[in-house]
Amino acid sequence: MSLGYAASQGYTGSPSNPTAPKTNWYGPVSKGLNLASGIFDTLNLFDKAKQFGSSARDFKRKAAQALEEGFLGGIDIAEYGKDILGEQTAAFGKSGSALEGSPLAVLADTANKIDENVERAITQGRIKYAAFRKMARDAERQKKSHNLAGIGTAFGAVGTLVGGPFALIGAGVGLAASVKK
Repeated sequence: MSLGYAASQGYTGSPSNPTAPKTNWYGPVSKGLNLASGIFDTLNLFDKAKQFGSSARDFKRKAAQALEEGFLGGIDIAEYGKDILGEQTAAFGKSGSALEGSPLAVLADTANKIDENVERAITQGRIKYAAFRKMARDAERQKKSHNLAGIGTAFGAVGTLVGGPFALIGAGVGLAASVKK
């Protein structure tokens, strides 16, 4: 006889010495560990997102520098080319050659090569600019993906403790973070 202590509640024995119900502490500890793991994972994902954001800013800065360097390189080549053309013209003048025929062809060829080198420097700057901008866009996508994954992990961790809609929200946000755009 248990004097009101229901056996379904875990009490057994005599009324003067009932045994306490056996508690299963594995469940709460497991939930606590899952929650702690979810918190650490969330913080790690947000930290990685922050790093990707910093990388995106660095790539944008490098892109602007590459474009500027391309244009400045083109300007330097043009200035240097003008000096070469002046030296060639002076050399032809000192030699007594008329600026027609072969001397004029040499000057025209030099001017064309200068223009090609100026265009090449500008094009290389534009190519580097485009490459750095692509890296910046990729880093921004990674940042967004890690932020979403962090939010999903946070909801998933709360879902293990609370259950219900938090777990579903966490799963949905985690799925959205894993989808590539």
